[in-house]
Amino acid sequence: MSENEINILINEDYNDISNDLLKQAVILRWGYNEDKLDNWINNMRRDPFGLNSFYIFALIDNNVIGFAYFCQDENNENQWYYGDLITHSEYRRLGVATKIIEHGIQALKKKKALKLFTYIDNDNKSSILLHEKLFFILSENQEAVNGFDKNNRIVYECRL
Repeated sequence: MSENEINILINEDYNDISNDLLKQAVILRWGYNEDKLDNWINNMRRDPFGLNSFYIFALIDNNVIGFAYFCQDENNENQWYYGDLITHSEYRRLGVATKIIEHGIQALKKKKALKLFTYIDNDNKSSILLHEKLFFILSENQEAVNGFDKNNRIVYECRL
């Protein structure tokens, strides 16, 4: 697989996202659970953050191989947060997460955002290295963004 085979879809209108795409993203993120699948899909379909937000999907042949969501900080319109960055295990270490983050940063620059935050588990060395490679720095004083729980995680920020 080459990096050029990966298509990136940025979607700000949750009603335009197909059920199949959302189903794939849900299964990638939380696994297959028939009892919860429809509820999780419906939660992803509506703007779950009540703010200016969007999803980015990484696709190969219309199959979701990675995704993340980006949302505006409810207390500061110039700051954004992203989370749930995940790459299918078969496609890790091939630049999928990097492409998702880079496309997110480009979209945020068009929105005149100034900072992007994310939370990383303290022991997730590969994610820490990825973010440092992409010019994120440890943010010592950043409070939780939009009430997202940052327990046992560190906050990294990127100035846009």
